[in-house]
Amino acid sequence: SHLRDARQAWINEFHYDNAGTDQGEMVEIAGPVGLNLIGWRLIGYNGNGGKAYSTHSLSGAITASSGCTGTLAFAFPGLQNGPRDAIALVNPDNRVVEFLSYEGAMTATDGVAVGLRTVDVGVAESSTTPVGYSLQRQGAGVVGTDFTWGGPIPHTGGWINTQQSFVSGCGQADLYGCGANPIGSMLLHSGSPSIGSTFGIGIHNPLNTQAVGASVLLAVSPAAPPGFPCGLALPGFSMRSPAASGELLVHPNMLVVSAPVWNGAPSVLGLAIPNNLALVGSQAYFQGACLSPGASNGITIGLTEGMRIVVGR
Repeated sequence: SHLRDARQAWINEFHYDNAGTDQGEMVEIAGPVGLNLIGWRLIGYNGNGGKAYSTHSLSGAITASSGCTGTLAFAFPGLQNGPRDAIALVNPDNRVVEFLSYEGAMTATDGVAVGLRTVDVGVAESSTTPVGYSLQRQGAGVVGTDFTWGGPIPHTGGWINTQQSFVSGCGQADLYGCGANPIGSMLLHSGSPSIGSTFGIGIHNPLNTQAVGASVLLAVSPAAPPGFPCGLALPGFSMRSPAASGELLVHPNMLVVSAPVWNGAPSVLGLAIPNNLALVGSQAYFQGACLSPGASNGITIGLTEGMRIVVGR
């Protein structure tokens, strides 16, 4: 069985070039307090050819910088100076959470990010950038995409950035199951399950075993399924093959709602939590399903992993 933190980290700050010999190359990671970065990696990609050139394994649990969000900074000696060089942040499921580049966009040609196109941060350092400066995300939010990139300005490695504020983000989300349903089929796509906020659940077929345009459903229950974190084996409800069993991971006392169709990327459904203190600490359990009646490979219904949330404030 497995129970894994579904919350994601992001690249919050980095430094790669300065006047004279480069000093203090680093990448800062931000994310929810308590998120353990064991198993996470930073991978440098060369814009000339698109190949990975350096991998750094991360460790340590994120501690608070502000509220329920914090940062950890990691040295990255030899972080290349561009143009079009990139950094991939990879989670323990071997999924690329972010793929950012500087001084232009690029496409990876090998490694875990092969075929992925970067997002250019839109700001850059140069051979005249003062020592001790960095590029930083700024603004207010609780996930990486809430912020915009600025700089170079004096670095804040290991602490909240200049002109940045973390809001909310105190909810907990865990993925669970016993391995019948594929890792990456359910994810916390955005936000945090906290009162007064909206968070996004992503439902995905990472094996691409069903037809694009498949219908998507999300089941939610206030009670844990029998046998949690395992579930009930259902023959013919697998994303892996028609003969395999899927694992039902929600309690029979469930509500089922429709989500956007699956088009090869996670189908995202936004869920709003009322701003009610009485909800803090309450739990809910989720599971998705992709329905593809016309699938030529015989996989009609594919079940996802489960997700448990604990509402924060």
